[in-house]
Amino acid sequence: MDDFIFDAGLNRFFKSDSGAGSRITEKDEATKRQLTVAKHERDLLLKYHPILPIGSLAEAEKRGEQTSFSFRKFPTGYAVRLNIHYPDATKDALQLHLTQGEFSPRVGDMWFLFERQNQIWIGSFEDAELNAARRNAPFDMQNGFDHGAEEAYQAAINGHAPDLPAAKTI
Repeated sequence: MDDFIFDAGLNRFFKSDSGAGSRITEKDEATKRQLTVAKHERDLLLKYHPILPIGSLAEAEKRGEQTSFSFRKFPTGYAVRLNIHYPDATKDALQLHLTQGEFSPRVGDMWFLFERQNQIWIGSFEDAELNAARRNAPFDMQNGFDHGAEEAYQAAINGHAPDLPAAKTI
């Protein structure tokens, strides 16, 4: 499952109308930290940013074209700006540039775009996190997903210590 469209579980989790994503590959990382946008991601991106520069970013900037486009970053909603362009006139490929501090997922992560309240959002998760989102698992803005530890923690602070394995006798 390297390319995906949001299913009902992901739309429920992200409170989104639609979304799509794909895996960050070694090739993405090796090509100057940029992603090649897949078909479903592309359709969604073009809905919000329909006019994108063609050719190198430097040449587009010289021509006075916009090269940086705004997204809401999951989970905070902070606005981030990322460079996007068609590398050549065929428009066969569409590239989104990763920017340290703005949006910089790791190789192997799943990156995604989704739309919520007529805005485009961007984010990334590891596989386990994406599966947790599909199950609508609890998400904490500070700590991310609780992969089962929360129940034991809550029981302990409420006076119900979790069971420990029996001590071995020597």
